[in-house]
This record gives sequence, structure tokens and C-alpha cells, in this order.
Amino acid sequence: MRFEVFDYAQHADGSFAPGHSVTIYESDGVTKATLYVSETGGTTSNPIVSDSTGLVHCWVTSTRLYKSVDGGSLTPLKITPPVGGATILATDFPGVEGGGVHNDAPGLNAAFAACPAGGTVYLPPISGGYAIGSTLHIPWNVNVDFGHNQISTLAGASFTNGYMISLNSSDVTTWDHAYPSWRGYEIRNAYLSNVANLVDTYGIFWASSHRLRGIRCDLLYRSIYHPNLYLDLHTIDGLFINQPQGTEYQVEVAGCGDGLDFRSLSMYSSFSPFTMNLLKVYQSEGLHLRNIINGNVYLKRSTVTWDGAHMEFGTILVEGCELAMRNAFIYHRPDLSSDPPLTLASGQWSGQAVANRPVLLENVKFIIHFSDAAKPTAEFADIKMQNYIDAKLINCRRVMMGDNNALLDNTYQAGVRCVDASGASITPINKFSPQISTDGIIVKRQPAQRMCATLPSATTYLQDYAPVRKSSPWNWRGPAATVYYKMAFLLDATRLIGKPDNAGEQSYDPTVDAASWSALHTSGSALGTAQNCWVRVYRGTTSGSYDKYVDVPIVSGQSLGLVDDGLMVNGYFWKDRTAGPIDTFFLATSVEWDPINDSVICRGATAAPTVGTWKVGDVVERVPVVGQPIGWLCTVAGTPGTWVAKANL
Repeated sequence: MRFEVFDYAQHADGSFAPGHSVTIYESDGVTKATLYVSETGGTTSNPIVSDSTGLVHCWVTSTRLYKSVDGGSLTPLKITPPVGGATILATDFPGVEGGGVHNDAPGLNAAFAACPAGGTVYLPPISGGYAIGSTLHIPWNVNVDFGHNQISTLAGASFTNGYMISLNSSDVTTWDHAYPSWRGYEIRNAYLSNVANLVDTYGIFWASSHRLRGIRCDLLYRSIYHPNLYLDLHTIDGLFINQPQGTEYQVEVAGCGDGLDFRSLSMYSSFSPFTMNLLKVYQSEGLHLRNIINGNVYLKRSTVTWDGAHMEFGTILVEGCELAMRNAFIYHRPDLSSDPPLTLASGQWSGQAVANRPVLLENVKFIIHFSDAAKPTAEFADIKMQNYIDAKLINCRRVMMGDNNALLDNTYQAGVRCVDASGASITPINKFSPQISTDGIIVKRQPAQRMCATLPSATTYLQDYAPVRKSSPWNWRGPAATVYYKMAFLLDATRLIGKPDNAGEQSYDPTVDAASWSALHTSGSALGTAQNCWVRVYRGTTSGSYDKYVDVPIVSGQSLGLVDDGLMVNGYFWKDRTAGPIDTFFLATSVEWDPINDSVICRGATAAPTVGTWKVGDVVERVPVVGQPIGWLCTVAGTPGTWVAKANL
């Protein structure tokens, strides 16, 4: 590699000296360096004669050189960067030996200090990488390419405030150069490793606008920290955190401006996964997250766009943010944590009033993943939604999965479940089931629009759903006897609006193979016409008599697989009922809810209700028949309430 030299022959008083002889020496100050006429051309004379402006222009193969003008004293040769900057080899500086056993920090800091503005210090690959015993201080306007080398800690190292690298901060507290504007400076290809296992050792103190690209951090108590210094356009492009230590967030960014772009962040640990704190960002207007994998994430008082997530471990807390999250897989581990994997909090602070926070979740799957050894035993939720949250969920759903990624299939899915800050079910959300619709607006307090539900359009809405027994890592948790199933479609659980399945009773014998589960599969083209309704499954140990039931939301337009492990179906737990036949339902083909008054309009009925609990203002519209009432109005609430016929058609 050749480096271009732009230097001047100068008199002692500093004036330029044209036509003078300049001898260029290697770093030993004795051996003459080989000079070249261009980046690829042949050699030229050494000494070289300065031109009419005093300029010395040539090419060299080292960046640690000295010059002598007319036989005078030696001074460092300057490599002033042309367009695109100059590259300095770190190994040209005394004290940079590499190998991972010598303290290279003093020599590296000398290289950083000597690098001209806009230039790049390059650490060539070397076996064992480089070791440091003190903090590396990198100016705000210098690029560093660590050459994919491991930068390791030495035993007994003393880092300023614990940080291995400090950007634009001598005291590792605040910046040296205030408000460094973004000019594309970059720190790249660094592998920071706390091989000495030093306590409270951190990675990068980020008080500059450097782009961080291709960074790996091992065994650190914090990987990247940006103090409360206002800067725009911070970028992290590729960060892998391995075996994080302590409980600090590995990446913490505070008080930034606009245009933050963090992408391809991932974390791995063989320790307890729920101590894996990955990212904390607060007070940022304009954060773009892309392709985040694993770890706890805490976003506060920021505007966030999040595209792509695969969160097998960890939880997400969004507090006081405007958030748009799309195309995410969020794993729910109820065997490891009782908390929902996603919390949407209003972010009220210091008693101040907080405006409603808009949240959009689109194509977000909650993967219910647990081991057979530690299955949940109580109802759990996917989202905790506090006050002042206006959320819209589009095509969001829950998918079941066990050990070895069993049942990761679109068939075995249902709607997500939301609870409030106390853990209580949010009725306006879970009742009307817009969480499983293709375009339903959800508000913490009530739906923002009328919600409609429809039953399948044909009588053959359930076909061939005989239990399927398969080998599985899930063990049966139900009674050790043959169980019997019957199903019905349900539009409203309180009013008992729905209709039973027209197929016969199904059974399953868990004693044949205890390491299996019961699978009930719905199919048929008519199922795709169902919207915002549930399948109610009944189960008992005596044919025709059922002492358990569970309501599972249908994902609109999808076939539905129901997996019973004995205690729950698709993550919804069995509930007790008085043993006997299935419920009697009020048959209607569709329902429209009025969320303000919690009243309904039922369509497609043939008579007034005789079952279910109804409210004043509920309306039933019958199938049009000349000379018959066009419908009925509930005037007194009750079971089934008092109904008054409307005018005849």
C-alpha cells in the first residue's frame, strides 16, 4: 500500500522554501525511505526537491517517516490527506506491537493524535490482535479501521471511567469538541473483548458523531454509551454482543436529536436470558430500528420506527413513545417470565399530563414458546397496555411453539391478548377481538369504530377435524382418560350468539401415548368468511357431557388448528362449567357492536332471543318475511331480557 505525501519544505521562520532538498527517512531516522512518483509508478530520487510553492509531493509505503530540509534536524513528515483522506498504519508508531500481550494503547493513541483531520488509522490484521491497558482516545474527526482485530483487555488495566475506547472525550465525561457535526467519520471492524474479566469494564464512550459499523463486544458490562449530549444522525450498523456482564443496558443512548439509525443489533448469552439488557434509548426524536435480535429493549419519550425484530429472549418496554413496529417475531416465554413480552406505557412523568401516544403494530407475531418442563399454569397476556395508548394492530397474532420449534405453523394461531397495568383483561380490546382482525383500531378505553363479526357463510364450516396424535415434546397435562370434544362458533359470549358445529363429537385417548397432544383441525373454504369470532371448545371425560370449555379467537381468513395439551388450547386455559351438554345458542349470521353503549345489532335471526344476557338497546333484525316483524328491541335488560317486536314488513 502506498500513501500520498503532501508536505512543505519550510525555513525556520515558517516561510515556504521552494527548490530546497528534502531527505525523507524511515522511522529510525537513519535509513532513507523509498519514494515513488505515483500510486503505481516507479521510484524517484531521495532527497526530493520542493517545487515553486515549497511543496514536497511523492508516494511512500509507510506513514511513520521523518524529513530533513537541507540536512537540518529531523521533523515528522506530514501526510496531508487529499480528497477521501489518508490512511495511517498504526503499526508504524513505536509501541504498537500487536500479539495481544503488550500494551499497545500508548502507541495507538499516538497514531490517533497524529492522524490528519478526515484521515484513517488502520490496524493491520495480526495474530493475537492488540491488547490495551488504558483507554484509547480517538478525536472527533478521525476514522479508525480496527481491521477485524481483537482489542483485548490486559490484566491490571486502568481505563478512564471504565471505557476501553473514548470518542471525542479526554475525560470520558463530556466532549472535547462541542457539537461535532456529522461528516461521515467512522469507527469500524472492532472486536472488543474483556478477556481479562475486569469488573465494570465498558466498550465505547460515544461523545462524537462517528458512525459505528461492524462492532463486536465480548464480556463487557456495557458496550456503547452515549451521554446526554445533543447530536443528530447517530448510526450503529452491525453490533454483536456476546456474553454481556452485569445488568446495565449494553447500548444506552440519551438526549440525542433526529435521524438515529440503529440496525443489525444482536445479542447472545449462555446465562439467564432475562438479564440480557440490550438497548435503552430515551429523549430521541426520530429513531429507526432495523433487524434487532434478542435482549430487553427500553424506549422512552422518543419517536420510533421499528422494522424487523426477532426477539427470542427479552421484553420490550415502550414508555411515552410514538411507535410504529412492523414485521416482528416476539417470543413469549411464560415459563421464564410472567410479564407480557411487550408493554406500551403512557410515559407520564413528574405529574405532567401526557397526550395520547399513537402506536402501530403491523404483522407482529407473538410466538408462545415454552418447554415441557416449565409450562405456564395460569392465563398470560401478550401485550400490557397502559392509559393514554391509542394502538392500531394490523394482522397481529399468537402462534404456538414448543421445544425444538414444534408447531411453528400458521395453522396453530390465535389472536393476541391484552391486559392493563394491573394485569386485568382489557375488555374493549379482548371482547370485540379487533386484535385478530385484518384492520381493527384498538384504543385502551374502547374501540374507535364499530366492530362487526360474521359466522362462516355455509353450513360446512368445520370439516375433518378429528384429533391427530403426533409425537411431540409436550406431555399431556389433562385427565388420564379418554376425553371428548364438541365445538361451536361464537360471536358474543355474554349474549351466547353463535351456532354449534354440525360435525359429530370427537375423542382422544391420552393413555395410548402420554407424550402427545390432541389436535383439532378446522378446514373448509367457508371458514375464510368468518371474522372477529371465536371457536368455543367443550371437553369432558364422558361422551355428551362436558365440564370444561375454552374460547379461542379465529384469525380472519385462516384455517385454525386447536392444540390441547390438557391444560390449555393454543395458550388459552380451560375453564370449568357444570357438566352437561353444550350451551344453547342464539343463531344470527352477523353482529355489529356499538362500542360506546356496548349494545349490538344482530342480523339474520328468525326470532327474538331466548338465551343469553342482553342489554337495553340491543337490536335483533330478522330475515325479511312479509307480514312478520322486521326485528325486535330489548327494552329491559336480563336473561334473556324483555323484547318488543318492531313493525311488520
